[in-house]
Amino acid sequence: MPGDESLQKDYRKIAQRPSLGLVEQTFTYKATDADELIFEKYDTWSTCFDRLRSSAGEREDGLEICLVTSDTTHLGHAFSFIHRIFLISHDRFQQAYSVPSQMVIRILQCQWGLSDETVREITESLCTKELSLPAWQPNLPSQRNIPQIEGSVQVPLKFAFKWINAPYYATDLSVYVFRPYGRHPQVKTLDVILTSIQYEQIRRAIVVVNSHNTLTELRRDVLPQVLQHDVSGLPYAMRLSQLACAKTTDELVTFLTKACDDINYMVYEGRLRPSGSKMQYLRHLEDCHHVAKDCSLENRRTLQVLLDQVNLIQGPRTEDEASLINELEIATNDLDYLHDELMSSLQRIPGVCRGIREQLDFVQIRRTTILGILAGLYLPLAFVTSFLGMNLDQVTRTQPSWRNVTLVDETNPEKFTISNSKIVDSGANQAWSLVNFFEIAMPLMVGTILVPLVIGSIIRAFLQALGRGRTWWRLLFAFFVVWSVTITLKELRWLDC
Repeated sequence: MPGDESLQKDYRKIAQRPSLGLVEQTFTYKATDADELIFEKYDTWSTCFDRLRSSAGEREDGLEICLVTSDTTHLGHAFSFIHRIFLISHDRFQQAYSVPSQMVIRILQCQWGLSDETVREITESLCTKELSLPAWQPNLPSQRNIPQIEGSVQVPLKFAFKWINAPYYATDLSVYVFRPYGRHPQVKTLDVILTSIQYEQIRRAIVVVNSHNTLTELRRDVLPQVLQHDVSGLPYAMRLSQLACAKTTDELVTFLTKACDDINYMVYEGRLRPSGSKMQYLRHLEDCHHVAKDCSLENRRTLQVLLDQVNLIQGPRTEDEASLINELEIATNDLDYLHDELMSSLQRIPGVCRGIREQLDFVQIRRTTILGILAGLYLPLAFVTSFLGMNLDQVTRTQPSWRNVTLVDETNPEKFTISNSKIVDSGANQAWSLVNFFEIAMPLMVGTILVPLVIGSIIRAFLQALGRGRTWWRLLFAFFVVWSVTITLKELRWLDC
């Protein structure tokens, strides 16, 4: 098996372990007039890969397609607990968890005879990183002229389609703790990678997605439509691109529908209950609109590249080819329409943000007025009370006082008894001493001034730790319960003795 040592080393860790149903979340292989590969839950990874190797290498004609995902969300279960302990860094985690998808590509490279350029395109799609703001790159005019390829018509190896899922508004507490709107919006990708640039030889394709949910949807909805027409060559590439574009267009429509509903909701909800989380959500929604707009433009550009290559082909077209070309042109019109609607929806967001900001200013003015009135009443009284209370400590001499008590007999009112008593009262320490004053004042200052400044960050860090390490907190809680029960039983046994 060709590959570097790290891949082989990581593969040996999972080769004899059960797949636990993760194979179907990693890849799918399908060929014309062939049953889809079915994997049992407790089949080992080596058994599953051997089955893929035997299926992918036995056909010399017909259409073949393989769906692969770069999503490693659940692939930690493929490794044992001991192996996961030594995966310290995040990059090491991603490298180890990508072993199943990398093994699929290595098998297809051997069985299909993929070129180095094709493998490089597939690896680039599998190794996508978290998106952030793009870095500046020079684009000199002298380097913009790309030489035209002479000879036969060549189709690009890779057709990339992108979309973005609709965000959801969370409550103020969730936004405060997890801060979901402070990150760059992440896109979903669907890359159609062909195994040949000569359109007459196109009959195999690899589709790379970055979500196992997308892989499941493509297996259910797209694969039957791709393989129902046993036509290779350019129609096969056009059909794949048309179905991929239809998928991305539907997702963009879903995003735009949800975004418009959220904007309409925020118009009046922001007036009734303005908050900072609504402002953050609208700013995040604005970023999502920009990303969705770029996705529609890139998808439109991808389809246009394919149509330009198709138009270079001379000669009569079959009915199937003419129908596919018409569908691709309709798809480009749909993407143009979505781009215009995204721009229209994007222009509404600043106005809604401005309205919420005005309501927040009104609320802040009202709150400041109330706090000012309370402070104007409280501060003078607090100062006078503390000043007089501290000065009572200067009275130090004793002060005698007399007390008269008269006892009257109810049966004989004329009989009564008068008793006098002298009480010696000390006038010292009528207020707090300076030591006691600072013993109370310092904790109050820390608890009312310093703690509120840091308690928010402490609570957020604690809740984030709970969210990241739920398993460890459960183990710690179970250990604490067992320890408490053990101590209680020992005390009861000691009391019985």
